[in-house]
Amino acid sequence: MNLDLDSYKKACERLGRYFYIYRLITIEKGYLDRNSEFYPLATTLANIAHKDFLIILLFYLVDVYSRESWNPRELRISFSNLTSLEKCLFEVEKWIIFLVQVRGTGQSLTPLMIRLIKYLDAFSGLSNFLTELPKILQDWFSDKVSENKENENLLIGTKEALPLRVDIINSLSNDNIQDNNIAQALLSRLENHWITLNNKATNKITYTKPTLEHIMPNKLNSDWKDMLRDNKKWDQELTDKHKSYSDRIGNYLILDKPNNSELGNSKWENKKYSYSKTQSVLARIPFTVAGEDLLKLDKFDFDSIKDRSAKFAKLLVDDIYGIK
Repeated sequence: MNLDLDSYKKACERLGRYFYIYRLITIEKGYLDRNSEFYPLATTLANIAHKDFLIILLFYLVDVYSRESWNPRELRISFSNLTSLEKCLFEVEKWIIFLVQVRGTGQSLTPLMIRLIKYLDAFSGLSNFLTELPKILQDWFSDKVSENKENENLLIGTKEALPLRVDIINSLSNDNIQDNNIAQALLSRLENHWITLNNKATNKITYTKPTLEHIMPNKLNSDWKDMLRDNKKWDQELTDKHKSYSDRIGNYLILDKPNNSELGNSKWENKKYSYSKTQSVLARIPFTVAGEDLLKLDKFDFDSIKDRSAKFAKLLVDDIYGIK
């Protein structure tokens, strides 16, 4: 194929644009820079950028909402509707987090993204495409699109679709979280939601280096075993129970690394005191029938994790992600 000089320059600029997007999102996390044009999307991008197969869809969505704008000298993209783009990315986040949480990892999803983009292209001529795209994505991910001759090979499969509400709540309440990325994403959403709910404003907590804190430690000392065994002999059944509760969402906090490193497997009283000295919002979300949060509990046991997981599951599904 022969290209004239202008066509060659345009092709190079287009490639440069995609490399810029890829580098900023997946390598440098440049969206965390307040001066970046991607900064308004930082929360959602942080929750999905680690999924390599999504880069194809991210390229597409950035193209749509920037109308393929690109300033190669300033290395900057101009967006026309950031609000709708954020809503689109939120639908992507909701889908992939709960798909992995409920059904596990291992799916090959790159072909699915290509299928989705082909499906979306059929709507690109609509005058209100930019504002309707979040709803189009939501319906597709939820497998709510009626099949016809035009889309019969472009729809999502049942096994790949957003799981049912009851299955998501059950998984969040009773299962370990699949991986640290999902845990960080869900806990960050909970934290920001609770701040907004109580302050009526968006005031994100800034961490130097956020890490996951296991309230009930992975390695139990005698103090923890005494509290958890409830006057029973510590045996293999309790060892297995500890393992099955350790990575539930109700056993997590987000703390700065220095605070987390100091706690280790300290006994509950010491941990509770340390939590009270942090800015942790998650430690202050009430979850018991009596309306107690972590800082008001005399002990933290398996029932505490179960109750806290159930509370978080309901907040996530109903109030944050709005899954019907």
